[in-house]
Amino acid sequence: MPDTILKTIKKYWFVILIFIATLTFISYKYFFNPEKKSLNNVCCAVNAINSASLKDMKGSIINASPSISTLTDIQTKLITQKNTLDSLSISKNYLAQKQTLQLALSENIKICEQTIAILKNQNSNDLATSLTNLQTTYTMCSKHYSTCMNQGFDCGFNNNFAKFYKNACTYINEIIKIKRDNDITSSQNKTFFNTMSDYLSKFKPLTEDLNPAINRVKSDQRTLNVIINDVYEKESSLRDIKDSFATMSYPKDCASCYNLFSSTLDKYTDYISCLLDTLKKDIKTNSESYDTANQKYSDMMQEYNKLNDNINNFSK
Repeated sequence: MPDTILKTIKKYWFVILIFIATLTFISYKYFFNPEKKSLNNVCCAVNAINSASLKDMKGSIINASPSISTLTDIQTKLITQKNTLDSLSISKNYLAQKQTLQLALSENIKICEQTIAILKNQNSNDLATSLTNLQTTYTMCSKHYSTCMNQGFDCGFNNNFAKFYKNACTYINEIIKIKRDNDITSSQNKTFFNTMSDYLSKFKPLTEDLNPAINRVKSDQRTLNVIINDVYEKESSLRDIKDSFATMSYPKDCASCYNLFSSTLDKYTDYISCLLDTLKKDIKTNSESYDTANQKYSDMMQEYNKLNDNINNFSK
């Protein structure tokens, strides 16, 4: 049996030699090629680095400060791998693979950079644009990593990084929504208080205390009709304000201000009506008490002052 094998080897030694040489070449090319090994080492390092992205996350919650620290660390390590990759002297056999991996790493680093910038500037007016840019970068990076896979290199976004990215986008979108809602609310509040300012500028002259004028007229023994005419004018102005105010809507944050002004108008209506009745009776009796009207005026002014305090506190 050994003689038969030996004879076979002698007979086909050249074929066997070619087979061994071919096998050695294939093994070298696909398993022991130092260029491929170097690229694979970079891929393995990148995969391990990206896996660390979830370490500060609890469920789907993004904690900005620790995440910034983690992303900064990931970015630094990815830059180190990028520098290592750039310094590799690669023949044309693996040049395309190296270039693809370089593009993927550049985008991967950019993802960290953009996410860090967003988390550090959550009040930015350009947050929506920043998120769109981040999503574009992630898509480009994924395409490059997919090409790497097709070229025979296991490198890309693992489940950890993909999950972190998804949760980060959800978190950023929520911030954008909250900011947009706040901007809308702020605009509505501003419109409301601008309108209120117009109402108050019209209402303020009506709050004049008429007691001193009434006392002067009575002291001079002049007719109270001049005061009554003034009251009629105030009643007319009050009706205009109330008719317009009745059609006004208000944001929920401004409900107390709206209600206070409504109450102030109601109390002023009571006051001016009582004062008018008192003035008419006083013309006939010349001895009518103004205590009730004065009390109603005091109640109205108390409500009016609450309204002004409310507006001042809201604007702080």
